[in-house]
Amino acid sequence: MSKEDHTQDQYQTVGLYFENWLTESEFCTPARTITETDIIMFAGLSGDFTAAHVDLEFAKRTPSHMRTAQGMLVAAIASGLRFQTRKFEGTVIGGTEIDSKFLSPTKVGDTIHCRIIPLECKPSKKPDRGIVKYCCKTVNQDGVTVMEQEVTIVVLRQMASQDEWQMANPEK
Repeated sequence: MSKEDHTQDQYQTVGLYFENWLTESEFCTPARTITETDIIMFAGLSGDFTAAHVDLEFAKRTPSHMRTAQGMLVAAIASGLRFQTRKFEGTVIGGTEIDSKFLSPTKVGDTIHCRIIPLECKPSKKPDRGIVKYCCKTVNQDGVTVMEQEVTIVVLRQMASQDEWQMANPEK
């Protein structure tokens, strides 16, 4: 057995298939606390050195009176929190759309988690996959929704037979 075969044998799909999303109710992610290091490292990575994020004296004069996290940092952390649930592992083919609304500042020391609420499931033109739309509400420790996203993903369907899979994937 080759190393590749051995790795393939050990990998188990644990994510939700399209059919599972049809019956899935709301679920929550683990939580994570936003740190100053997160904000500074993201500024370096993204180039977003906006004063409200990196300049403490400037930030003191803003409505939040302190440095706040970049919106895209919150979106990136929310994405990571979603994947920590493992409900997307091995079944998501890709994302097609994310619509984000930033509703309240996320500050250093805020602890956020996400609530995932399935909205719509529809079959794809390809029989081996379906389209899932869900709402992701990112909520802080006070119960305030700081970001709301509508996310559309392409998800594998469970195949009834090998023949059905072959019909969906003729080049394989």
